Amino acid sequence: ELEFETNKAQIIAHVKRMFILHKSEESSRQELQDDEQAQWDEMEASMNDDYNLQKEIEEEAKAEQERLERAAEEKRLHAIWVAQERERKQREKEEKLAAERRARRAEERAVRDAHRAAELATMEAESNARQMAFDKEKQLLETQTAQAEQHLH
Repeated sequence: ELEFETNKAQIIAHVKRMFILHKSEESSRQELQDDEQAQWDEMEASMNDDYNLQKEIEEEAKAEQERLERAAEEKRLHAIWVAQERERKQREKEEKLAAERRARRAEERAVRDAHRAAELATMEAESNARQMAFDKEKQLLETQTAQAEQHLH
């Protein structure tokens, strides 16, 4: 019976060692799995950070591109406005010069017309004076002719 108790004690001790060894292996395996999971989690977090950073960079680049496009469009519109203003001012200047030329020509025409009218008035007055002189001379001659005919009769 002593031998049985000794064998029993040895078997129990062996089973306890095996159980402790099994628990130790299981604990080591769990630690290894936990370490691997932590590494995967860390790598996934790093990849998520990289992805988020990449998205943020892309969004910033897109926003910058849109800002540059808006600035370019504003510059283009400003250049169009400046050109239109320049054209408008040039057109106004040309219209003013054309109006001044028309006014000068009208004034010159009015002066010429006034000179012509004065010349015509002078010529008409001279013609009227000659006609009156002619009429007086004709009347005088008619009167003299009539008197001469009366003296002859």
